[in-house]
Amino acid sequence: MRFKRLGLLLEQKPTRVLGSILVLCFLIRVSYQVFYIKYYQFHDPYRNPRDATLVDGGNLIAENLIQGRGYRDPQALYPTARRGPVYPLSLALIYWVCGINNKAGLIFQSIYDTLTCLIIYHIALTLFRSQPTALLASLMWAMYPPGILYVAKFYSEPLFTMLLSLFILLILKSMTNSRPLYFTLTGGLLGLATLCRPVTQLFFIPAAFCCLVCFRPHTQKALSRSAILTLAFFLTLAPWSIRNYMVFDRFIPASTLLGYNLFIETVHVL
Repeated sequence: MRFKRLGLLLEQKPTRVLGSILVLCFLIRVSYQVFYIKYYQFHDPYRNPRDATLVDGGNLIAENLIQGRGYRDPQALYPTARRGPVYPLSLALIYWVCGINNKAGLIFQSIYDTLTCLIIYHIALTLFRSQPTALLASLMWAMYPPGILYVAKFYSEPLFTMLLSLFILLILKSMTNSRPLYFTLTGGLLGLATLCRPVTQLFFIPAAFCCLVCFRPHTQKALSRSAILTLAFFLTLAPWSIRNYMVFDRFIPASTLLGYNLFIETVHVL
């Protein structure tokens, strides 16, 4: 009986329940940020000696941009493609509005994760057509421990996860709506996600294949929508790739860190 009442509550008042989940998601992450910075940072063996919240230099690149030094390596101050531009540029925008303030940057880490929680709700609702299932999916993300841990440092994962989740939602929507705009946005979002973290460089292949399968009774539409998605993806990467070719005289579509991560993980396995 109690489970039945709970199910009725979730179906009758989904907006109120979803709002509560989003507030919970945000408060959990902000609370962890406060806890980590106050109590844990001095015991973290991997912390940057300047600041425990620094990890991969993305926010230091953002500082260089704000201070007029360009997109440069945070240590040696030479041009770099070690990190894709989306995360440092997003931090640079925050610093431009709020001043160079690490606390403001970290707050946005929690905002990204909260928006991901909302997007996951809509993904689950699109897939299962069930309010309780969608609310449960968003609650699981709100309480997901690895997701919580990433917001206390300047990792690019919160922004990347938000962009990737939005890409998944849009590609699901595009399967039932053949308007070219959906496929343009889908390819563009995949490009932005790739420029945030390069692990999605080849995702355009299965995405284009999904278009071909979904619209297979209409060959012309299937080919055109697949081509639009792919073109939007590469056009999003194009400015950064051109910049890298002009600076380094070589083709770097996303970042140079992909090979480094592959090397590190291979060494760990061996």
